[in-house]
Amino acid sequence: MQDQQRNYINGSNKFIMGVKFLDKIIYSSANALAQAIRIKEISSEEVVEAHLQRIEEVNPKLNAIVQLQANEVREQARKADAALARGDIKGPLHGVPFTIKDNAETKGIVSVHLEVAVEEKQPLLLRADLR
Repeated sequence: MQDQQRNYINGSNKFIMGVKFLDKIIYSSANALAQAIRIKEISSEEVVEAHLQRIEEVNPKLNAIVQLQANEVREQARKADAALARGDIKGPLHGVPFTIKDNAETKGIVSVHLEVAVEEKQPLLLRADLR
């Protein structure tokens, strides 16, 4: 994006994005983000970092994300960027991060189902298959 503002932390590849840049990312549609990633206007890793910063800011009040997998998401973003560099696009939303409700069975996430065990009368907690 044209007015990118990045402040790198201790010379690492982690950065804090300026508010204007951050807002452009977090308020963009998935389609707009996918297009920007595809034409390399922005990386999947930058999109992930913007959303992780926003989650860090608002989630303590909202408690919307219960099981944040930040390291895994960063790794997936790096892989998506590397695949894009090789010309290996996985689909129309390649590199766009998203959240999914925790009742959907997902690799490495404890899935919460609202079903009640008949004998135990407690919600069932199921660990997703490692598919």
